[in-house]
Order: sequence, then structure tokens, then C-alpha cells
Amino acid sequence: MKGREAIFSSLRARQLAQSARPARYKAQADDSDLAEAFAKRISKQGVDVRMLDFVQSVPMAVLDILRRHNMAARIHIPPASEIAQLDLPNLEILHEPPGAFDAAVTFASCAIAETGTLVYAAGKGMPASWHFRPLLEIAIVRANAFVAQLEDVLATLHAKGGLPCTLNLVSGPSLTGDIEQSREVGAHGPKFLAVLVLRS
Repeated sequence: MKGREAIFSSLRARQLAQSARPARYKAQADDSDLAEAFAKRISKQGVDVRMLDFVQSVPMAVLDILRRHNMAARIHIPPASEIAQLDLPNLEILHEPPGAFDAAVTFASCAIAETGTLVYAAGKGMPASWHFRPLLEIAIVRANAFVAQLEDVLATLHAKGGLPCTLNLVSGPSLTGDIEQSREVGAHGPKFLAVLVLRS
């Protein structure tokens, strides 16, 4: 037997038996109220979470959040966004991309209860870049957008035709520890994040 064949023969002899397929992953927590579980977890990351009973409460909530951050009553909404269909009195609406000192309002595609994570699937009216530009982002989550875990998000997207070109997962304001090993807020995205949870 040649040296090369001896080496391959030895490697084949050492191969381990194939392991059994692992059991399907199950969520750690069985949350009956996905919206409450999501709100509880994401609020621990310094996120301003507000539970709203009606979509008509959105404008007042947005104005109050802007006031708390000493910002003008001006928001950036992506072109073709569903948010433009909402009645937003007393707010100046801009459709150009937000800058580093602006506020943007977006709809989240999904929200994961297990981890308190917003999911943004890029598409028409939901450009991926808008989640990295503003100083303040206000995310709106519909009542039917809550899922238990990440696997549910992937299954939902596949059922709708497959994964988008970009999928952003956001669990709080942008944080980093890369700069001199100190905690920096807003280094790669919004410094402040607020979430409006629609209960109906």
C-alpha cells in the first residue's frame, strides 16, 4: 500500500459513527402573551416601549417621544411606507433619508417575544439603510406581527416567498465596546429606540 493510500485508509478507519439528528429547538419560555413578553425583554435594553390600544394613539405617542428627546415635531418616513396612510396631524413628514440628528418612524415586519427583538425585512417602503441613519428610531409593531422565536420569523418569510435581500434584527439602541473598550451608544445606528406596540 502506497503512503497516500495508507493515510486515507487510516482516516476512514477513524471516522465516527454519524450522530443522531438533534431534537427540534424549543423556546425557553412559554409566553401566552407574546406582546407583553416582547415588551418586557426589549425594555431591559433601555428602549422606550409603549403599549397602545388603538392605531389612532400613534400620533400623540410619537409627539410625546419627540418632546422627551427635545426634538422638533418632524419625522422621516420611507417613501411608499404604510405609515403614510396614518393620520399624523401636527407632525412634519419628510420622505428623504434621515440624518444623524433626525427621527425616523418605521413599521417592524415582526417582533420576537423570546429575545425582545425587532425584525426588519427589507422591501418596498422598508429600506434597510433607514435603521442605521437616524438619532432616534420609533418602531411600530402591529398586533399580528408578534412571534415566539426566530424560527417562526424564518418560516413566515419562507411562506411569503423567501428571505428578503436584507434582514435586520434589532434588540435595542446601537451599542459597541470596540472604541477603547468603553461602552458607546449610537456608534453604528440610532442612539435612541422607541417601540409602539399596537394591541389591536
